[in-house]
Amino acid sequence: MNENLPLYDRILGDMRATSFLLVSLLLLFVNGKERQKSLKSLKTQLNQIKDDIELKLSRLKSLRNEIRTLNQELKLNNEKEMLRNVTISESKGFKKRIRNKINGIQKKLRRLEKSFRKHKKTVKDIKKHNGLVNTTPSIIQVFEAQKNRSRPGEHNSPCSTHNECKPGHCCHKKKDENKCVKHSFKIGEGCEDSCSCETHLHCFKPIKGNIKAYCKEARADDFMRGNYRNNQTSIFLD
Repeated sequence: MNENLPLYDRILGDMRATSFLLVSLLLLFVNGKERQKSLKSLKTQLNQIKDDIELKLSRLKSLRNEIRTLNQELKLNNEKEMLRNVTISESKGFKKRIRNKINGIQKKLRRLEKSFRKHKKTVKDIKKHNGLVNTTPSIIQVFEAQKNRSRPGEHNSPCSTHNECKPGHCCHKKKDENKCVKHSFKIGEGCEDSCSCETHLHCFKPIKGNIKAYCKEARADDFMRGNYRNNQTSIFLD
């Protein structure tokens, strides 16, 4: 399952490199009105590439969530096998289904990787054709600030619900805007929702006793001892 992660990281790297070149070009256009007019069609093309990247980044996020779900399913199945709560035939069928899902995700990731590389080459060719100089430090600083604001799911990035934030981050309503806030609580630490726990941990509230919810790894018998707090469509009001 983890073999998908390097491919996912490579796609993000290609996307960020393409975005860097794209923002550099657009910032250079803004500095000269006459140049901006003469290259209007070129700017339109770059904007189309930018929109396409944003759409595919959304698909990439969806695939990341699928990988996370499959990891959880595999973990629960392994615990069931240890407790001998699953037959051999059931286990084989489950693993075959997971393998098919993994193969499907790998194909989608490779298509996205190919697409991002194509965009990266297109933007580089445009830059070379128009003889644009290397980006200045000020352009790099503007790009870095924009990248930190727009990277989906990161701390301080915009959100509407918890499921739009990375693992360990929750969506908080602060004044007139919603932002992802990093928590990353470890095993045993108190929580209100699974969004605040580290990757692969869940917010669990035991039924017996006056024990508050805490972050823990999922177990096959958890449903008999309590329940998970996993409301991905909600938001915290600060």
